Amino acid sequence: MRLLAELSPDRAARLTDVLITSGKAAELRPSPGDDGDAAVWVVEEDDLEPAKETLAAFLAEPDAPKFVAASKQAEKLRAAAAKERKAAAKRVRRGRDSFRDATSGLPLWQRAPVSAVLFAVCVVVALFGWGGADEPWSLWERQEPVVKWLWIAPIYEHAGDLRWNPFAGLGATFEAGQLWRLFTPMFLHGSPLHLAFNMSWLLGLGVLLESRFGSWRYLASVLAVAGLSNVAEFYLSIGFGEPVLGLFDWEPSPYFGGFSGVAVAFFGFELGRYRGGRPIAPFSPGWAAVMLGFLVLCVAGHFGGIANTAHLVGLGLGFAGGFISAKREDRPRRRSAL
Repeated sequence: MRLLAELSPDRAARLTDVLITSGKAAELRPSPGDDGDAAVWVVEEDDLEPAKETLAAFLAEPDAPKFVAASKQAEKLRAAAAKERKAAAKRVRRGRDSFRDATSGLPLWQRAPVSAVLFAVCVVVALFGWGGADEPWSLWERQEPVVKWLWIAPIYEHAGDLRWNPFAGLGATFEAGQLWRLFTPMFLHGSPLHLAFNMSWLLGLGVLLESRFGSWRYLASVLAVAGLSNVAEFYLSIGFGEPVLGLFDWEPSPYFGGFSGVAVAFFGFELGRYRGGRPIAPFSPGWAAVMLGFLVLCVAGHFGGIANTAHLVGLGLGFAGGFISAKREDRPRRRSAL
């Protein structure tokens, strides 16, 4: 910050307004001396030389109409800046309130009813696969009756085996009017570890997002991500295979499930908010790198059969939604959107 000039209070105030309206950051302060003047300071070093040129023109004709009009324009700029500061403070308070609410002692069904229902359904469905301490988890292997109604395509029994019609594809789902199948694979989990991993995201970031954006928008977003990621996974399987360059498998298959497509979308949304400058939860770039590395390992096949397409589609949708949401909050008089 550099001192530009010491003038009478009225002249110094007008000069400050002229500098502000011309795009130069300036401040009006009391003069260091005792002569009753006021001091005009230039905030940025790079603006000093242009500000000196403005000062020379101002001193030559301080009552010029363009300089007089600058005061009104500067007042509008100050009002807009003050309004934006209040809006920013309100967003910070709202974010803090959401975080406190997500970690409060209220029951889950009160602070995040949609997340509570999703959690309950996932757990209840998973319990059908529990065969007791002496029998391994076998929800998918035994093809429990509930599973037949949750795959993305209808399943039928033939010669003691459960099969589906690959020629009909998703057309069988629409022809049967069973549109819920587009979403219900998210309730299927192949192991306790699979369930625990996904539910940790739901009860952590999912609850926070529902508290922040409201249950209806949250529910709509979950269904949209689940539907799109499930359809993409049905038609395209991503993973390293034979031959080495055969990264994609275009053969449709209904045998996949899990909440992880939506869970990765939660992560992608927060990553997009972070890149947009407005994260909701405490966010670490190192944590993001670990998560992205995990997704790469999944594609590489280090964790067995993984619905990589659903993961990547969820990540892309979540990131786009989070980035757009953050940028929309930067616009004045606009509401944030999930």
